[in-house]
Amino acid sequence: MEIPTIFDDTPSAVLAQIATRARARRLAAGLTREKLAAKAGVSVDVVKRLEGDGRVGLESLARIAMAFDATDGLRALFPDVPVRSLRELEQQAARRSRVYGTRRDAGKRRGPTLTATMPPRDE
Repeated sequence: MEIPTIFDDTPSAVLAQIATRARARRLAAGLTREKLAAKAGVSVDVVKRLEGDGRVGLESLARIAMAFDATDGLRALFPDVPVRSLRELEQQAARRSRVYGTRRDAGKRRGPTLTATMPPRDE
């Protein structure tokens, strides 16, 4: 068993772990990269990138997870916020709402202004 270090919680480390697990899952299922790509509806290059450095789009990751029947982990990423009372939720939303008002310089012209006048042309 691998002992985690304090540096394991970097985005690159997380992606590397996902890449390793995806490759292990594919090999355990007896699938080639081509067969997994076809089953997930993604390109072979996407599977290679996933297994290489883990850097793929979220939709591609979801498709591959669905091909492995492993979407529970994705669904658990951002769990629902436990519902409290409606009044508490309204108060929380009111605290977060943005205050709109008029600008202090509303109605004033912004940008460079021309102050110099041109002398009349001699015709």
